[in-house]
Amino acid sequence: MKNLLILILLFSMIEISLAIELEGRGVWVWANTFGSDPVTGPQNLEAFLDYIHSLNFNMIFLVVKSHKAYYPSQIVPVYPGWDQWDIIETSVELAHQRNIEVHAWIVVFPESNGLLLEHPEYTAINRNGEAECGFACPAREEVRDYETSIAVEIASNYDVDGIHLDYIRYCDRTYCYCDYCRQTYYNEYGVDPLNLEENDPDWVAWRNQQVTLQVQQIHDAVKSVNPDCYISAAVFNYPDYVNDYWKIYQNWTYWLNNNYMEFVCPMNYEDTLERFIVRTESAIEVIPEGKYCYVGIGLWEIYNDPDLVLAQINWARNLGADGVVFFRDEFITEDIAEILRDVFATPAIPPHSYQPPLKSSSTLSLVLLISGISIFLTIFSLKVK
Repeated sequence: MKNLLILILLFSMIEISLAIELEGRGVWVWANTFGSDPVTGPQNLEAFLDYIHSLNFNMIFLVVKSHKAYYPSQIVPVYPGWDQWDIIETSVELAHQRNIEVHAWIVVFPESNGLLLEHPEYTAINRNGEAECGFACPAREEVRDYETSIAVEIASNYDVDGIHLDYIRYCDRTYCYCDYCRQTYYNEYGVDPLNLEENDPDWVAWRNQQVTLQVQQIHDAVKSVNPDCYISAAVFNYPDYVNDYWKIYQNWTYWLNNNYMEFVCPMNYEDTLERFIVRTESAIEVIPEGKYCYVGIGLWEIYNDPDLVLAQINWARNLGADGVVFFRDEFITEDIAEILRDVFATPAIPPHSYQPPLKSSSTLSLVLLISGISIFLTIFSLKVK
C-alpha cells in the first residue's frame, strides 16, 4: 500500500510538471531606450529586463539594424556611440539569465541613411521616377547579399535565439520601376512593367518573388551557420495576408508553408477591438500546422486605454493566437503592467521553442491522460483498503 501511494504521488508530480503554459509574450525594443553610454546603457538594459521578467515576458525583439547598426558591426556603418558597448552580447547574457529569448530585429529594405548613401544606384524607384520611400530595391542581388550578410554576421557571432525581419517588403504597390527592375522583367517577360497595370498578376508575382528570394536566402544562410536560430518576421496583415500579397508583395503565408521561418508577428495595431478581431482572425486562420502566430498589439496608440489592451490580449488568446508581442517597450506603463501582472500571472514558454513543439491542446491532453491514471490508482488504492 505504501508503494502504491508513492506511485500516486509521483504521477501527481508528473502532472504538475507537464502543465506547462505555452504562450509567447514579447515586446519590440528600441536600442535607444537604453542609450549608447557604455556605463549607463547596460545598467538601463538590465533594469528593463528585470522589469519585464517580473511581468513574465519571455521574448524581446531587439532592434540591431535600422539603416545603420546598433552593435559593433564589421558590415554595416555603426550609429555614433554604439561601438562603445555591445548591446547584442549584453542582451543575450542578461536575458538568458532570466529565461528571456533575444531575437535580433533587422529592419531590412529601408536604407536611405545606410546602404544607399554608398550605392544610390540600388534605390527603389516608383513608377513616377521618384524615390520617396528610401528603400533599397529588393530585386538587386547586391542588396539581397548585403542584407543576408548582416543576418549571418549576427547569427555567427552571437547566441541569439532568432533573426527577426521587419520591412521585409516593398514600400507600396507603386514600386519598383528602377532601370534594373524594368530591364530584368523585360528580359523575362518581353514587356516593360511601366506599360502594365500595377496589379498585373505576373508583375505582382514577380515582385513577391523578389522579396521571397531575400527571405529564403537569409533563412538558408543563417541556418547553415546556426541551425537552432529561429527566423521570423513582423508582417503587415493589413487588413489581411491577401492584401499583403497584392499591395506590398509580402507573401508571408508562402514563407511559413515553405519552412523559411518558424513564426510571424502580424502587426495588428488597432485602436478598436472590432478591427483587431477581424485582422487577428484573418491571420490565425492561415497559420500552417507547426508554425506560430504571435499577434502584435500597438501599445503606442492604446496604452492610455488599459481595458482595450486587456481585451485585445484576451481576444488574441480566444481566437487561438500562440501569444502576443507589444509595440513597444516605452509604452509598458505602470497601468499596463498592472494588467499584465494578472494576465501573465504565471511563467510561460514560447511554443516555438518548446521541445517537442506541443500546442496547448496537446499538452492539456497529456495532462488529462496522466490525471486519469492518477485517479484510477487512487480509486484502486481505496478498494485495496
